[in-house]
Amino acid sequence: MALLDPLRALGVSKGLFGNSRFWLVIGGAAWGLRAISWARHTNEKTLFRQVIEPGETLVISASGPPWSRRQRRWGLKGERMLARRERREQVATARMRHRHRVL
Repeated sequence: MALLDPLRALGVSKGLFGNSRFWLVIGGAAWGLRAISWARHTNEKTLFRQVIEPGETLVISASGPPWSRRQRRWGLKGERMLARRERREQVATARMRHRHRVL
């Protein structure tokens, strides 16, 4: 697909910005071929393959790098904001119940 790179570039420069219908069609076709090849390409990789017998278990876990200080700080801030929002909702609900109670 590297052979189509100049055609895509010319299609944009001469066709889109230069008002040439011929280069616009050529560029569109080159971009279309690139999109088709991108859509057909798979990024799947097999990391591990083994037959699982009846009674065996498979545990799948993912662990990334440890959080930085900034990420930990933002995570704690998000938890505090969520707790504050829940407390506000509880207070608002209690006030509404108090205001609208029926005797």
